Amino acid sequence: MVDKILQYICPAAEFIWADEEKPSTNSYYLFRREFASEGFHPPFTLHVSAIKKYRLYLNGQLIGQGPPPAAPYANILDSYTVEDFISADRQNCLAAEVQNMNGSQDAFFIAWITDAHNKVLLSSGKEGWHVLRAPMWSCDTQHDRQNSNVSYQEHYDARLCPEGWTLPGFDDSYWNKVKTAAPLPLIKRDIPFLPEEKVYAHSICYVEEALSLENRVRSQDLSVALSLAGKPVENSLVDSPENLLEESGFSCFGSSTAHQTHTFLLDGYYDPCIVIDFGKVMTGYIEFDMEGPGGAMVDVGYAERLVDGHFVNSIETLHCSGRYILRKGRQQFRFFAWESFRFVKLRFRDCFSPITVYSLHALSRTYPYQLRGSFKSGDARLDKLFSICRHTLRLCSNDYIMDTPWREQSQWCGDTCAVLLGGIYACFGDTKLPGKFLHQTGLVQLPHGLIKFTTQSWDNGDWRASTVDYSLWWADALWNHYEYTGDMAWIHRYWPHVCKLAYALADQLDEHGLLGNLPYKAFIDWALIDGVDWMKSYVAGENAFLNAQFYGVADKMIRMAELMNDTHMSGVLQDIRGGIKAAFNSRFFDSEKGCYVDANFNGRLSLRVSEHSNMAAILWGLCTGDEAEAVINHLFVEKKQEFTIAEPFATAFTLRALDLAGHYDLAYKIIHERWCAWMVDKGAASTFEEWGMNGSWRLGYYTSVMRSISHAWSAGPAQFMIQNTIGLQIMEPGCVKIKLKPKDIGTDYRIECPIPQGNIAVKWENGRVTINAPEGVEIIG
Repeated sequence: MVDKILQYICPAAEFIWADEEKPSTNSYYLFRREFASEGFHPPFTLHVSAIKKYRLYLNGQLIGQGPPPAAPYANILDSYTVEDFISADRQNCLAAEVQNMNGSQDAFFIAWITDAHNKVLLSSGKEGWHVLRAPMWSCDTQHDRQNSNVSYQEHYDARLCPEGWTLPGFDDSYWNKVKTAAPLPLIKRDIPFLPEEKVYAHSICYVEEALSLENRVRSQDLSVALSLAGKPVENSLVDSPENLLEESGFSCFGSSTAHQTHTFLLDGYYDPCIVIDFGKVMTGYIEFDMEGPGGAMVDVGYAERLVDGHFVNSIETLHCSGRYILRKGRQQFRFFAWESFRFVKLRFRDCFSPITVYSLHALSRTYPYQLRGSFKSGDARLDKLFSICRHTLRLCSNDYIMDTPWREQSQWCGDTCAVLLGGIYACFGDTKLPGKFLHQTGLVQLPHGLIKFTTQSWDNGDWRASTVDYSLWWADALWNHYEYTGDMAWIHRYWPHVCKLAYALADQLDEHGLLGNLPYKAFIDWALIDGVDWMKSYVAGENAFLNAQFYGVADKMIRMAELMNDTHMSGVLQDIRGGIKAAFNSRFFDSEKGCYVDANFNGRLSLRVSEHSNMAAILWGLCTGDEAEAVINHLFVEKKQEFTIAEPFATAFTLRALDLAGHYDLAYKIIHERWCAWMVDKGAASTFEEWGMNGSWRLGYYTSVMRSISHAWSAGPAQFMIQNTIGLQIMEPGCVKIKLKPKDIGTDYRIECPIPQGNIAVKWENGRVTINAPEGVEIIG
């Protein structure tokens, strides 16, 4: 019997692509085919996939956009119900825009339509299909290597778009024939489609005009001109800009024209600019309806925040910007790729005849979670913190899970496993998107056994593109998913992956029974920890955090082995745990410092003490009872030892460790002193990547590098404030038997905690506790 975690699809069509010698990066292609539906019976289902992205039309109407990112050997197949879009009595046209962002040799497009009897109405193949390299998109635009989802700025010239190409009757005789491409594996989409909601900006930050200047070296980079400081409007036209904030009314914009007299009374010309605020960071597409002269341009810049009140998006390694060049007349447009932003800047360039904007809004795009989990208390700061943590988890959930929608937009393995999945269970009770993440991550396990550190695709086959701690977090998350859902299929399917990972690390145990001098990367946190440097491809010496983590995760691996009746592997893992436990204190505890140090270098204790190493020892059971009490008191109460504090990501582990040791009061004190003081009190609407927005101490000295302010790895309090506050422990997989021990956090509270059977409701009021749980769930106190 096969556990159907993944459902591979046998396609009823051929994979097709443009017949060209060498694909170009950032290239777009138009595919189309006309067909009749006579003799077929609704409902009709349209199946489609592509590398890297498609946008699909039926008879000129937008059907959808996708697919979710995936490895090329596990491409995701989207399916749409489309009977409302197909005509029974006339010709129909299926059309698609497809982006080959990376210039892949494996680029493809595939589509087929089936009817109620599963008869194939239309399928991709050589017969009847035409393709054209899309002339309206420029290829040689600014490239931002850090972003895995949108690596290039989008420059679109509407004058070059073949008019009516998505409609039946278009003359495509000058287009090229397609070629068949090599078939690739397809997996059935296992998450819902993302809804889109029209959102208007909340307010106008400022209106200005800016001198039109070109950058000689980076002329293709729109962020340079978009970041130029402007001045009050004097020469250009700005009329009724406030109408951009609502559905009705219109606004007018025009560049200055005095330079056209050739008198140089006005040296150069000015473009009108406007910066609008959507209230908080969001993800989505900018869409507009406007009218103007052909050749006029609208440059659009995106930013999470303003810098001293000014729009600047050229200073980061990501220069989020797009350009739309108008054709003559009225037109509607939405950009191909979604972006992340709170602030949007519009620069109306070369608009020597005015542009009229009838509508400008965002189409928000996030995963359709149900807002099941909640935290409401008598402390406004805690309530606000929970709200921004939950919002950030939603913000980082698209058709895949990402660290931040602003910079990489990557599905980082450790970020997701260590923080985001627990937050998703606690806030939304969703298991489909976490399940998609877990199987995508299992699919990119590297030959040596570790897990690739970004897992939504296979952009880099380098065996060093993995980290020890992130790989262990995946095994940890796999067990947690089984505990939460009760679905054994996850263990059956991925137990071989867990064994491979365990052996990869067991092979690196030294004569002391510890992980030491590893030939692999480690991350742990954006903090200075002895022996670990993200920029290096190895770990120096024996590291306290990594050994504690291996010890703790090996316990969950043993429980998996018992489920699989794998007595041999259980014995191997028990021996590993025994060796780590026997050596840990003698190799890492510094009696003079009264706590654990970060590393041991050939018998010499490292100088640095970190919160990470000490809390890891407590969290994973290597430091318990009086010893744990002494360490906690030494570091956090009496504060006798200086130490490297954890950034928001790793502070999530600190909260869990303190709660495990019975110091949930101290955990809440840290929540107040760090998240509330350094985020909530600053007006944060989402969680920051690090404690500071404008710089970091991660290297041991301050570097003035902008940090993301929409990072879900910093949303650890979301899970903690729900599950840990009510003392939730899953006693039997699937939450059929749970333990609850609500805690006194110094204020009354009402908490809703999702589990598969429904919601647990806990009310703490004046020291009295009321608990309501779904039927069929056994609760022990």
